[in-house]
Amino acid sequence: MLYIPHICFIMSLASCWFSKKIALIFYVGAIAAGLFVGALQPLALLTIPVLFGSLYVIQGRYNKALTALAHIAFTTLSFFLFFHFVPGISNFKIFDAVFVSERCAPFTMYLNMENEIIAFLLMYMIVPTSCARTEWKQVFVSAGIYGSICIVSLMAAALATGFVKFNPKFPPQTFWFLVNNLMLVCIVQEAFFRGYIQKHLTAWCEAHQISEMFALVAASIIFGLCHYQSGVVMVILSTIAGLFYGAAYMRNNRIEAAILVHFALNAAHFFFFSYPSFAR
Repeated sequence: MLYIPHICFIMSLASCWFSKKIALIFYVGAIAAGLFVGALQPLALLTIPVLFGSLYVIQGRYNKALTALAHIAFTTLSFFLFFHFVPGISNFKIFDAVFVSERCAPFTMYLNMENEIIAFLLMYMIVPTSCARTEWKQVFVSAGIYGSICIVSLMAAALATGFVKFNPKFPPQTFWFLVNNLMLVCIVQEAFFRGYIQKHLTAWCEAHQISEMFALVAASIIFGLCHYQSGVVMVILSTIAGLFYGAAYMRNNRIEAAILVHFALNAAHFFFFSYPSFAR
């Protein structure tokens, strides 16, 4: 039963590209299901109106002081949720220290409700989604260019550092990995780091006549530092990857391009190299 809220959350995210009304229905259903099965406690539920209210102020035309406070509140609470510092949320464990192939480090994977809560609000309130055919054409062109360079560069660097080894495979964990990685990793992280952080840093740069490259680099460094639990090499590789995701996003301000580049890199890593890393 614990997986039901996550399915509803995934449907709410997917629906953002088709109907915001349907997406909202799935989101409310996910919250109700989370409360019903005990995966979401009332204390944790209080984070949702705080996040919503902060984004509402950020989107509105309020004074600078109030908007700054809203940014601080949303960013701080988001990081607290990302790093599981907010009590009252029980996540569903899919894999527990499994080995997707020989000489790979153990891999544990959860469906993280914290990610789902944040991502939907961003996709619903802040991040525009592509609908027109011409927009999707631009998205795929950007994703193809930056994704190809990103995969070659990052995996070459990962091989050079010994972080991974060439290890082609098609493990039994593939389906859940792809679903979780696309919906609850790539969409979530790109909505936050590119659709929220880089977007608003870019607006700040424009207002102060600073190059938008500052926003790209700053968002990438923050993204990289969030991988600190996996070690220094992972922080560096993630920062470089963030530059490619951010560049794909910056090309035409479409979050979908960043999501596709991110997902392509993670899929290439999973299918062709040691995942999550090489076990020495």
